[in-house]
Amino acid sequence: LKTFLFLFFGSAFAVLGVDVSQATLIPAWKCLKNAGYERAVIRCYQSFGRPDPNCPHTIYNAMAAGYQTSQIDVYIFPCPRCGNAQGQIDAMLNNLAKYKANFNRIWLDIEDTGTHSIWGTNYAANRRFAADLLIGAVNRVGKGRVGIYGSHYMWGLVFGDASWDLAHSYPVWFAGYDNNPSVTGGWIPFGGWSSPYGHQYEGNVNLCGAGVDKNAFLS
Repeated sequence: LKTFLFLFFGSAFAVLGVDVSQATLIPAWKCLKNAGYERAVIRCYQSFGRPDPNCPHTIYNAMAAGYQTSQIDVYIFPCPRCGNAQGQIDAMLNNLAKYKANFNRIWLDIEDTGTHSIWGTNYAANRRFAADLLIGAVNRVGKGRVGIYGSHYMWGLVFGDASWDLAHSYPVWFAGYDNNPSVTGGWIPFGGWSSPYGHQYEGNVNLCGAGVDKNAFLS
């Protein structure tokens, strides 16, 4: 029996989804879809500065399992220390185009470790790189297909101020691990956003034989 899990908040419906950062095969996607996870977000660029080689075939596998292009997003985990934000966007998208791997939206993954090993502590440089990354994505796919992933904590860690406004007119998908499958559960405003589009509510879960994070998104 196939179960569809739609959650109701006020006047908006939400749908469950998963994001993955490793190769995920057709049986796992079929299992996830049957379990009610209707959205897939797939890593397509790695933080050490290259397109993720697992991404195109992971997209193929999700589609073979029944996901439509409108249900599949991708994300870039950028390499700020590598420079050339536009080049990183281009490398990811050109790799996807080479394989004819289609998707709906790009998410810009803004996060770091507690030791600042990815972005460093030059906040002015980080802000410039993030702005260039956003412009690069919009230049390639259009504003309506770009979103931001982050959290109140990570925004302050990366940019030196959790209130710094990079892209409040774009959808934001935030990390808040309260195991509450709602879009707004655990939400703390940051970056000029007053409300989220998506919520990563549980991380590093083994589900259907795949390593995933669990999410709730506005439909």
